[in-house]
Order: sequence, then C-alpha cells, then structure tokens
Amino acid sequence: MLIWRYIFRAHIAPFIFGTATIMALFLMQVLINWIDKLAGKGLDIFTIVEFIVLSLSWIVVLAVPIGVLFSTLMAYGGLSSTHETTIFKASGMGLFTMMVPSVIGGLALWAFVFWYTDNVLPDSNLRLSTMMRDINRTKPTFAVEAGQFTTQIEGYTILARDMDTAGTMYGVTIYDNSRADQQNIVNADTGKLGFSPSSTRLIVQLSSGEIHQVNRRRPMDYRTITFARHQIAMPSDRFFYEQSDPTGSSRGEREMRISDMQEIVDRSSAIVAVSDRVTDSLLRGHIAWLSGKGANGATDTQTALLRAQSTVIS
Repeated sequence: MLIWRYIFRAHIAPFIFGTATIMALFLMQVLINWIDKLAGKGLDIFTIVEFIVLSLSWIVVLAVPIGVLFSTLMAYGGLSSTHETTIFKASGMGLFTMMVPSVIGGLALWAFVFWYTDNVLPDSNLRLSTMMRDINRTKPTFAVEAGQFTTQIEGYTILARDMDTAGTMYGVTIYDNSRADQQNIVNADTGKLGFSPSSTRLIVQLSSGEIHQVNRRRPMDYRTITFARHQIAMPSDRFFYEQSDPTGSSRGEREMRISDMQEIVDRSSAIVAVSDRVTDSLLRGHIAWLSGKGANGATDTQTALLRAQSTVIS
C-alpha cells in the first residue's frame, strides 16, 4: 500500500540519524579510553582505522535498537503533529494497520541483527580482543630527551645532557645493569641512536668515551676502558606493534557463536552424565556392601551389622 510505504519512508531518516548518533557517542567513549595508547605507541594509521572499525562492530548491535526506538517516536510523532494520523483514521485505517510497516521493518532488522551477532560479531570481537592485547603489550614510542633519564629499556638507563635537531646526543651516560654480576657505566662525548634492520635491537653508536666496569661480587675488581668508537646493542622488543594471529586464541563467551556454545553445553552435559553414572554405580555398590549381600546376591544380616559397625567406627 502507498500509505505503508509513506509511513516506512518516514522511519528511514530518523533511524539513520539515531543509530549514527549513538554509534558516535559510544565510539567517542572508546577513543577517550584508548587515545593515549593509540597515539603514544607509534601505531600506523591503518592499525588505528582497523581498531576503530572493529570497535564499531559491537557498537552497531547496541545502536540499532536505540535507532529503532528513535525512528518510531520521530515518525509517528511527526505524523501526529501534522494530523496525518487523523486522516488515516478517517479513511478507515486502524492503529494496528498503521503499525504494520514498523512491525515488518522491526522484524527485518531483528533478523539482520540476529544473523550479524551470530556470524560476524564473534570473529570481530576475537580480532578486537587480540588487537587490544597486542597494543597493551607494545611499549610506548622510544624517545630520549635532553637532560632526562630514559628507563624504557629494561636493564639500561640512558642520559643525554644535550641533543641537536639531527638527533645527535652530547654528554652521553649509559648505565648498563643487564648483567647480574657486573655493572657497566659508559660515558661518551657523542652518540647516535638507531634500530637494527629487524627492529629487534636498539643500536647506540658512541664516540670518544670510556667504560667503567664494576664486579658486583668483587667490588675491588674495577676496570676502566677507553674507546674512540663503541657500539651497544640493546633489546628493543615490543617497541613496535606486532599483530598476533587471532585463530590460535581462546574464545570467550563474546567470541563464540551459538553453535560453539551449544557444543560446549553438549560436551559438559555428556561429562555430567558420565559422572552421574559413575556416582550411581559406586553408591549402589556401597549400599550393596553395607546390606551384606554376597557374591550370589543373598543378604546376610550378621555381615550387614558388622559392616555397618565398622563404617560407623571408621
């Protein structure tokens, strides 16, 4: 009917607006909670966009019902304010007839959300949870500031008293506590920072300095080494974002389909059934033993009394 199409079209714009508004509000909340981790760990733009898209995947499920409510109120409220509902009633259309487009649209959206929640959302939630763990494990972007101690690398403390715009450090002191039995204090006039080709090591190129070595077990064993050029390789694990494969991750209830949860229920039910059968068999055997039954199935009263007394005493 033309009137049904007219009523249905009145829902479209409010639904889009309401759903988009709720999604924007939820997304802003997510970004506020994660902005320091997304911006402070050197993530590329594609990783950030993927994080936003995966976050929107679960926000959609929450936003669609609110969008339906908003569109229904706006559509029928608009029809009522322009007295169109009065015209519909005057033409013989009842209230339930006017609700048919909303009911059909609601059922269609329910079917879509049900399919989406069972087929798309579990995998996207798994990818998002894996990405969140990877981002949390990633260390903040490595940076050395003039006049401040840098302790981002475990076992090392770096101090650069001055730096130029090219990144050259002046008056460099490095405290090497990576070894349990020895401490190295390295002083150099200048130094440059860089990463190895595989990005697994931080390379410090030093010029014109000396190394002071102290044996922790024998404090009197002290050495000084002078160098013109010296290179120190430090571990730089997790300074760069590394995406894990989500297929090997365990799934929680938010990452499982209905079939996956049903499989767990069936498996648990089978385990409970086996446990019940074993328990029932043990109880029957113990009751038979207490009743004094012999191998032939006959009951001996004296034997039953002796067994009951021994059980009470123990």
